[in-house]
Amino acid sequence: MSHANIRDAYAISRCHVDRKMRELNVTQVGWKVGVTSSVLQERFEYSEPTYGYLTSEMAVLSGGTIPGGLIRPQAEAEVVFSFKRDLNCQNITEGDVWDAVDYVTAGIEVIDCRIEFPPFSILDHIADNAFAGRFVVSDEKREARDMRLAGLEMELRKNGKLAGSGFGADVLGDPIRSIVWLANTLRQTGQFIRTGQLVYSGSFGAGVPFGGGDRIEIEIPNLGKTSFSYDEQTTRIKSL
Repeated sequence: MSHANIRDAYAISRCHVDRKMRELNVTQVGWKVGVTSSVLQERFEYSEPTYGYLTSEMAVLSGGTIPGGLIRPQAEAEVVFSFKRDLNCQNITEGDVWDAVDYVTAGIEVIDCRIEFPPFSILDHIADNAFAGRFVVSDEKREARDMRLAGLEMELRKNGKLAGSGFGADVLGDPIRSIVWLANTLRQTGQFIRTGQLVYSGSFGAGVPFGGGDRIEIEIPNLGKTSFSYDEQTTRIKSL
């Protein structure tokens, strides 16, 4: 797979996000990192993570309801980083990231895709904004510079029953490595993580499918918990 093809896929993703921001009056509020597990890298035959854009209309309040209109949604539990200053220097290290982090917390990313049938290629995934759909952030905030993120354990429940689990080590060995990768990759394209933005660092374990009427709850002890419900009957959020 050529580097040019990957660049084209990212250009398509950026073009779509720019159009949304221009025509729907939404703003970019952060980033997501995808393909952070060895399982997904093997599936996509791609040896590094990917990134996508989080925009304001994707945000869902903790404990809130996601309106209908998703296609084949899955829920993933992640460590979320919030930034108190721009991360816009060369050769960014873990120390640089921690110096810029305001707090960390738990979050749910809802992945979804507009491609009709699997299997999906890595180009499909990147061009479709790394399958970013919706996101939910816990109200809890933690200072985590000295926290062992790799050892964090997650439980995801669907309608009260355990449906998924995983560890921070599932995310490139440690979620902080995901942020370092993103920051350095963005710098190569003239982009960077900005003050106030959120970054979803990658999934603890496999995504869990859900449908109308389902309630998803996640908890990462010592970090946070959050939840949402899905209502297929409510009006679809306008999107492009």
